[in-house]
Amino acid sequence: MLDHGQAGFAAQHERYPQQFLPLYLRGHVLLRDSDARAAAELLEKSVRLQPNHAQAHYELGRAYAELGRFHDAVPQYEAAVRLEPGLTEAWYRLYLAAHSSGDADRARQAEVMFRKLRQNTEKQDAIQSFIYSMR
Repeated sequence: MLDHGQAGFAAQHERYPQQFLPLYLRGHVLLRDSDARAAAELLEKSVRLQPNHAQAHYELGRAYAELGRFHDAVPQYEAAVRLEPGLTEAWYRLYLAAHSSGDADRARQAEVMFRKLRQNTEKQDAIQSFIYSMR
């Protein structure tokens, strides 16, 4: 049975089957609800419609990884971080997918970027906490 969010996205997808946003959102919801196969189909279409949408590539990579298609996930994560280099989670998942697909060099590169971004985020969080404590 579809929840309210799923039903809304499904209706939008039915109404506008070739528009990016309904495809992407429906794929995102299906992935969240553990239907990676159906999510991948919709996210593939959304990436074709909007090839410069980093989050769509990231979500498609997640769907492929959940299906065990790590060789397919790697280029999607690479596209996501090429389009938005600050996507820390995409770097981490690129590391995991590259490692799982046997590409140790790419995994190492992604791990370095992930750690660097995470370290920067932790520093920013510490600075914000310090500033807020001064108020």
